[in-house]
Amino acid sequence: MKKFIKYRLPTVEKWLALPKRYHWSLYAICLGAINFPVIWENWQSHQRLQSIEQEMIQQTAELAHQEKLLIALKQHSDRNELSPQLTKRIVALDQQIHGLLSEEIELTEYQWDFSSHPVLQLQLVGRFQELHDFVAALSEQNALAFAQLEMQKTERGQVQSQVILQLKREE
Repeated sequence: MKKFIKYRLPTVEKWLALPKRYHWSLYAICLGAINFPVIWENWQSHQRLQSIEQEMIQQTAELAHQEKLLIALKQHSDRNELSPQLTKRIVALDQQIHGLLSEEIELTEYQWDFSSHPVLQLQLVGRFQELHDFVAALSEQNALAFAQLEMQKTERGQVQSQVILQLKREE
């Protein structure tokens, strides 16, 4: 047999003398390095899709809440229980309260009661510090007065809070 290579290459000879698992390992590493950008791009697009879906779910829940509030306000307005000024105050307070909520606080119950005087019942779940900040921001609202505040620790280590706020009368 004729020699294909004129000069001996000791590193190539050593490489060829190694067991097959080293050859397969190098093949797998090279294949992974070649496919890594494609896999990374797919993973990032999957993450973006999940965040968009999460945002869509959050916006759908917000829309459902707004529709529910609008229906309740319209029913009470039709019965002449709410004046247009009071309705505007309630809608503005609703927007402020939702603006105060952070990502870490889960709003499990949000209900206005218009029976005698407008009362807002909130049930929140989250970490204590975020709930504390939210309640402190609520206490700075001049239009709301605290009627009741309850906090309990859940099994998951979070704090469940029930807040009942009464709308102050305009002076």
